Amino acid sequence: MFTINIDKFSEHDCVNIENKAQGIELQIIHGFGAIINKFIVNNSPFSFIQGYQSGQELKETNPFFSRSAKLFPFVNRLNNGSYNYQGSEYQLPANFPWSDQHAVHGLLYDQAFKLVDQQANADFAQVRVCFESKHLHEGFPFSMKLEIEYKIEVDGQLTCRTNIVNTGSKTFPYADGFHPYFHLGQPLNDCLIQMPSCQRLENTDDLPNGQLQKFTQFANATSLADVELNDCYQFSDSINHTESVKIELSCQNKQSSINYWQNDAINDGYRFLQIYTPNGEDSIAIEPMTSPADAFNNKIGLQELNPCESVSLIWGCQASYLTK
Repeated sequence: MFTINIDKFSEHDCVNIENKAQGIELQIIHGFGAIINKFIVNNSPFSFIQGYQSGQELKETNPFFSRSAKLFPFVNRLNNGSYNYQGSEYQLPANFPWSDQHAVHGLLYDQAFKLVDQQANADFAQVRVCFESKHLHEGFPFSMKLEIEYKIEVDGQLTCRTNIVNTGSKTFPYADGFHPYFHLGQPLNDCLIQMPSCQRLENTDDLPNGQLQKFTQFANATSLADVELNDCYQFSDSINHTESVKIELSCQNKQSSINYWQNDAINDGYRFLQIYTPNGEDSIAIEPMTSPADAFNNKIGLQELNPCESVSLIWGCQASYLTK
């Protein structure tokens, strides 16, 4: 049976979901960016999604890692924090110590969400959290509501569904994403990755330049030993494409694995994926995104939401841990 408990992570509101019989734990810090802070399956001695151990660590390291951050209304970097939309100029601040002149990771990564619904039974537990604003920022002066539903099932499958509603009278541009860091309890050098053939976006000064290159390096299970990644990939360029992109992370000793997926339908899905291997950590960020970096300027994959319209976006993962 799943249980849901409302708690605090330092001064921030959080939700703890447990199924003791299955050894499942899921912690969501909805009081700070709706972060997925813990994901344990079958009593794994590690969290499949890297989180924070204390409020102090969250405060001090979030600006550098932004683990599990919700990315909206833009993802990754926004060049110089500025953009033009429908003839008006907008400016957002350079918000992180390392971001130079760029705005980074949107505007919700540290915002407090409200818990609006919860459900638990023998098969699954789910919670829904909400952030709503009539004027999100001077640099994004639009009215919106964003809800995230986290659902964990008895077999260890986690599903994250985001629903965005334009509650105002003006159309707005947007890019949406997530920033989870996955961990398999082993050094990254002892892990493998496999994902479909796709196209890698080429960059100039860390921003997409519109050029694409075919990418097949991980078409078969490939070791991550000494592999450094910070790249964006595009999987779908067909308006009829509705399949999910699937990526597998596994350990060479076969003890733990993550089967990741994202809905990449062209009009209402995550068509892009950023993969990043942070220095000094045995984790890998797999980031579903509707658009790549700087989409407000380069228009690559940029989406718009008209008044009263909504969009639903889904990603998920199946975690597996085998006891010795």
